[in-house]
Amino acid sequence: MATPSANLEPPAHHEEFITGAEAYKRLLDYSFRQGFVVVRTNGGKIGGILRKTFSCSHHGKATQNNRKLAPHVLRDEEGKITTDRTRERTNLNAKGC
Repeated sequence: MATPSANLEPPAHHEEFITGAEAYKRLLDYSFRQGFVVVRTNGGKIGGILRKTFSCSHHGKATQNNRKLAPHVLRDEEGKITTDRTRERTNLNAKGC
């Protein structure tokens, strides 16, 4: 299925859509064409109006750590992991945009 040409235009403030999925598709089409990806960062219903917030996939300055893991893997004298985190390496793609 071809991408609608309107989806390749830069997003405008206060664009309205019937569904959140429709808005997300429109932003994905534009972002892919521009060389980045958008992600859903917030949303909810306020007074019967569905609101969604989308951001660049590189938004922010730190990893989210939703599971509240320790910042690093800790091991005891025998080398056994003593923290919830089991991998030391975490990828940080945040660029602060």
